[in-house]
Amino acid sequence: LPTFTGRLLALARAHDLLTRRNWQEAPLERLVYDIVAPVSGGRVTTQGPHVDLDARTALSITMVLNELLTNAAKYGALSVPDGAVSLTWRLGPNELSHNTVECEWRERGGPLVSPPKRRGFGTRLMERCVEHDLAGEFDLVFEPEGTRCRMVFPIVPASSNG
Repeated sequence: LPTFTGRLLALARAHDLLTRRNWQEAPLERLVYDIVAPVSGGRVTTQGPHVDLDARTALSITMVLNELLTNAAKYGALSVPDGAVSLTWRLGPNELSHNTVECEWRERGGPLVSPPKRRGFGTRLMERCVEHDLAGEFDLVFEPEGTRCRMVFPIVPASSNG
């Protein structure tokens, strides 16, 4: 139940942000802050350029980041006092067209990680959000020193939205 509640709260925060912006676009950095700040205790560092996400992309990314954050707090780097997470993003692959965003989530300093025995609902949810809903790439790797997640998804330039 706490996981379900967390998903609902994350969606509510994304809806609040989008409502304040009349469902136009939401800055990725603001979305990240709204999701991460209440939970992380300052142990998640974020870095990346300004990127505006359309409403559909913002909601999908909210679900993925909330899932990663929940797992880090329950089992990963944020479950122990010295653990930390870095979340970075960049525009690419063509710096001129800025047509995709590549995000990387890296956990360090947490308990030793071993891959789960089965793919759970959360992993399938994240894959669906990125690969199906956004036509992007999703790669979740359980390295012994920490979970790593890489996502690449297309963005629609604001000028061609309407």
